[in-house]
Amino acid sequence: GLSESQCNDLRATEKRNEGIKAEARAKQTDADAEALARCVINKLPATDSDDAADAAYKACLPGHPVSYADAKPRSGSFTDYIFGYGDGASCTAKEAADTRSPRARRMIKAACEYLYGK
Repeated sequence: GLSESQCNDLRATEKRNEGIKAEARAKQTDADAEALARCVINKLPATDSDDAADAAYKACLPGHPVSYADAKPRSGSFTDYIFGYGDGASCTAKEAADTRSPRARRMIKAACEYLYGK
């Protein structure tokens, strides 16, 4: 059998591995949320119906549920400010302007606020 010291080392290694796995899951969640938000902003503007909004949103999902709430909030990068929007309200105003679907407007607003803040 293992000595007490070896058991403690094994437990410590398992704990470190769980921390590494949790960090990798968190980074993947952040990447998935950012990809989803950018896809929503690319695909949903000018959407006329809620059914079309649902279909476009589903096409943006990476094959598993993604929640902005589970991801680390973004505040926008320097590149976002130069080539994108300074805040979520500016993004929403422009991207949802020609969108008749209420559901699509809400999805665009959530994506803009995730990427650029409220």
